[in-house]
Amino acid sequence: MRNRTNPVAAKAAKAGPSGLQSHWHRWSPCVWLSVIALWVTMSGCTQPSDPQSEPGSRGEPDPQGERATDSGDVGLDDLALPPSEVAGLLPVSGGTFAEQLAAGRAEFSSTNQSPQAGTDRWASDSIQTDAPMTDQQLAELNAQDAWLENLLIDEGQLSDQGLKAIVDLPNLSHLRLRQSPIGDLGLVEIAKLAKLRVLNLPQSQVTAGGLRALAKNTTLRSLRLGGDRLDSTAAQSLAELKTLTSLHLIDVPIDDAGLKVIMTLPNLQSLYIDGSEITQQGWDQLLEARPGLHLHVNQQHLDRDPHKHPHN
Repeated sequence: MRNRTNPVAAKAAKAGPSGLQSHWHRWSPCVWLSVIALWVTMSGCTQPSDPQSEPGSRGEPDPQGERATDSGDVGLDDLALPPSEVAGLLPVSGGTFAEQLAAGRAEFSSTNQSPQAGTDRWASDSIQTDAPMTDQQLAELNAQDAWLENLLIDEGQLSDQGLKAIVDLPNLSHLRLRQSPIGDLGLVEIAKLAKLRVLNLPQSQVTAGGLRALAKNTTLRSLRLGGDRLDSTAAQSLAELKTLTSLHLIDVPIDDAGLKVIMTLPNLQSLYIDGSEITQQGWDQLLEARPGLHLHVNQQHLDRDPHKHPHN
């Protein structure tokens, strides 16, 4: 990914310690705190942010006013992916869809379609936009966009038909489509993505039967799903997604029996459920059967969760 230089930080760095000291007596405590923060950032000593609290990304309160349970993707720490794969899921955004598409293609062309030295990735590998998107705009993508790994569209209103445009993207691994009523036919297209690892459809129109299409995709590791057409039988369909390590369900009416079915997923390590019909007895049985599971219920840990910790 490109390194973006903060002009304020650059100026402070150029001045150096002596430049800072020369005007120390003029600065208020607030200014001093800002300077300290800049030096800490520049020295690489910042602590990693909590994926559950970082605004605008994964598991955080949504800055656009969406409900807390539609706040982003499951935290990358919950995906149980190797570090090299996690690095490939960190998007860089900026500009309109057209501008990001043009920039990615330009870099891809200028590097003779070769990734960065020592890696298997391009510096520009993402498109992230919260501007309204249409099927016609999405149709600008094609199989030549091998640089595109992360496609995050937050105000898309895209349709099942429009998703045919992304099927041939050879390296797409992270797909997020908010506000897009993707249905069963759309899942059929999404399942064709050869390298898909993370799928986020918080406002879908898929049904329990349509979910079975995803079972044909053998690379999917993390699924975040919501939709008012899903019912308790979705559990049986989800249990067919054997490659999942992380699952986040939003207002899907899973009950105790459905929870038991979901827990048959052989590789599941992280489970987030926001809104369900699961009873306390069902949760207790889960904690007893799977004590090592990373579990969040309505964005919180259960009282009996052995891994319970505060979230700031």
